[in-house]
Amino acid sequence: MERLDRLDWAAGISLTACGTRIGIRATRLEPLAALAEELSPVWRRSSSPIVDRLYSFVPAPPVRQRGRRHYHVLYADAARIARAEAIDEVRAGLAADAQLHLAVAASGLLFVHAGVVLWRSRALLLPGPSRAGKSTLVAALVGAGATYFSDEFAILDPDGRVRQHPAPLSLRPDVAAGFADTAAACRPRRRDGQLATVAATVLLRHEPGAALRLRRITAGETVLGLVANTVAARLRPQDALRASRRVAADSRLRLSGVRGDAAAAAARLLDELDRLP
Repeated sequence: MERLDRLDWAAGISLTACGTRIGIRATRLEPLAALAEELSPVWRRSSSPIVDRLYSFVPAPPVRQRGRRHYHVLYADAARIARAEAIDEVRAGLAADAQLHLAVAASGLLFVHAGVVLWRSRALLLPGPSRAGKSTLVAALVGAGATYFSDEFAILDPDGRVRQHPAPLSLRPDVAAGFADTAAACRPRRRDGQLATVAATVLLRHEPGAALRLRRITAGETVLGLVANTVAARLRPQDALRASRRVAADSRLRLSGVRGDAAAAAARLLDELDRLP
């Protein structure tokens, strides 16, 4: 870290989210705005000079020498986390590391890998690992009239309520075209962290071409599914168990299964929610 501190830093900014603060410094002023934009709208500007994690960005020289490869380099504290010729790769590395740091360090909150929508004031939680089809199912649910809450993380407070995540829907390029009409609706409508009680928790696995198969599960199975997808479960096991048990108890609908087509699954899940007393 001392070696990094000795570099000639041109400028720096601090950002905050969920009580967690990070800093970004760079040896040139120009890239800072682009780096901060990569973290928006989850992270907001802060005036605090004290941060929990410091990112140091050393961009490639503005004038390239012919025949030589020039790299952009990014450090998180003293560890190098990205080195690439394309600045977009470094920006993506920053976004991924900052999100993981937030998920682990957020004060009083738990981040669960899950999609979330609101249907008639009832929150539907869809836990699952990355590439489990959460985003496409969330897009299909929003297209059917649900309110977007999150496609990647469910943010749980100590009482097991879910907070709207400020990040918009993110779809892989190969599937984004099929949901172009719903993209605008898949953005948070409020910036103050709207809270909702979870009415349904559904653990679905995507299998292309599969028929929809659902089964009811116990509260214990629901807790296991939630803890397995909680980012900080190993660091804060008691918090993870407490919040997961509360979610399972609040969920009047608990399901597990396999889905193929997202639209068919969305229609069935909303119908199940409508049947709740």
